[in-house]
Amino acid sequence: MGVWHYKRMTILPLMLLMSGEAAAKSAMTLAMADSSPQPGDAVSIEVRWTNIYDKPLRIPASWADELKMWVFRVPPGEKPKPQQVASEMEMSIMQARKMDWITVAPGEVLSHSLAVTIDACAEGCIGGSYYGQVNLSWGMIDGRRDDQILPAAQIPFNFDVALPLDPVNASPDGVQASLADIQPPTPEGNISATVAVTNGSASAVWVPGPQSWLTACTLTDKKGETVSMQSVGGQAGALTEEGYQLLAAGEALSVPISCEAMFEGKLPKKSGLSVLMSPISPFFPINNHEDRSVLTGLVPTGAPVVVPKK
Repeated sequence: MGVWHYKRMTILPLMLLMSGEAAAKSAMTLAMADSSPQPGDAVSIEVRWTNIYDKPLRIPASWADELKMWVFRVPPGEKPKPQQVASEMEMSIMQARKMDWITVAPGEVLSHSLAVTIDACAEGCIGGSYYGQVNLSWGMIDGRRDDQILPAAQIPFNFDVALPLDPVNASPDGVQASLADIQPPTPEGNISATVAVTNGSASAVWVPGPQSWLTACTLTDKKGETVSMQSVGGQAGALTEEGYQLLAAGEALSVPISCEAMFEGKLPKKSGLSVLMSPISPFFPINNHEDRSVLTGLVPTGAPVVVPKK
């Protein structure tokens, strides 16, 4: 039983050399049928074996049947954990003369497609990061000739299934935010309010849900000088449709905010509150959608709004 340790990499062809003079000139590689799969796509990985030796070689005709693939999915924003895979070793000894062998000319490429069939891909792969490994190994085969080799490989791979998105920024004629329903501050200087996020554009836009925003609050006095600033920290990773929602053209979203400890003692006269909003995490949908515009960047609420004392 072994443990796989993965590093992020592009699924370009990977070479694994085999032992022996002839085998050292032979390589097995992986390639994806679609290098940029989207949610809902069926995904397959092509295994290629190339004879780059300068003479013909013979390999078992059943080489493709001996390929084994393990795959698992990681939700968007999460990191893979080491995976344990148990495999059984074939203990019996086979005689080469009783096996079927195929001849592969110099430079010839053999290929075989392996479909990703885990639950997350049963009806087309959902969005996320996929990690796996393709193995090719053999039991004991006795009596091989010099030109009979056994391709062997343990090739890790990873790929993302992601929906292409069109990032949009806040603008006067697009997505904008405004402060509403500012509550009188508490004795501790806490100010609660609601931010109305409005889609003023002509098409739908994905925006963070009410609980998926970062806020930076600024309190200014009547002269426009800053009294205090306070921001809320973010989180790593990404959010799926559970953390975002599609805001139709002309639709508004109410986002409750809380600005903590904005002042000590009494509230300065005619103090104004302004807020800078931003998504807490990027959007990584797991399903396919026709609407692909997503709000990114900062969304200001505009000029400071006077905070009521009572």
